[in-house]
Amino acid sequence: MIRNHFNPGSLPLGLVSRTVFLGIYFFFSIVQAQAETGITVRVINQNGDPVQDAVLETRERVFPETLPRGSAEMDQIDRQFVPFVLPVMVGTQVQFPNRDNIRHHVYSFSNPKPFELKLYSGRSAPPVTFEKHGVVVLGCNIHDHMIGYIYISRAPFAQTAADGLANLPYKDRKWTVWHPWIVGGQPIEKVIADAADRKGVVEIEIALDLPVQQSTKKSLLERRFKRKTPD
Repeated sequence: MIRNHFNPGSLPLGLVSRTVFLGIYFFFSIVQAQAETGITVRVINQNGDPVQDAVLETRERVFPETLPRGSAEMDQIDRQFVPFVLPVMVGTQVQFPNRDNIRHHVYSFSNPKPFELKLYSGRSAPPVTFEKHGVVVLGCNIHDHMIGYIYISRAPFAQTAADGLANLPYKDRKWTVWHPWIVGGQPIEKVIADAADRKGVVEIEIALDLPVQQSTKKSLLERRFKRKTPD
């Protein structure tokens, strides 16, 4: 029986070199792809409970200036800002559609972007562009209980879901973590260690000032405009 054996020495030297080069190239491509698949983290508070709406931003890279800036929406539904926390990249245009059957007066005094959208309904308000890195706190001049947040990021980011989980887009070690209720109010830096549980999840703990129950009593301004904001 005749058996065919592959003998690299029988190939031309140039072909062998190209074969070795391609093998090395594909090997490192696979390694790089695996390195860039990111990592899953779970953010918990000081009581061990999962933290929803925490924003993690890498400290090891930034968005390229040539990357196109997109658009996003911060809805107003049932007298609430939805989502509660909206992370966007620097330069994003945000629309503020009002899906309630009453008018809202959206504003912010935050340094990254002070602005005001006076009483409006539907989609009549113009979009707002957020050019500076930081956190913008939103309010409604008629409904005091309405509070929302826009986190303007200059680097790749991720946001935690209701179970506290987030998939970080890169395996960078240094990340900042922010949440509206974080103690001190400012993002804190965390080093993502390689230690993970059996499910491959890295746990991050942050301290929160947990809010007290908010009052549903109408504000003086809301009562003043009660004809424009019916129950």
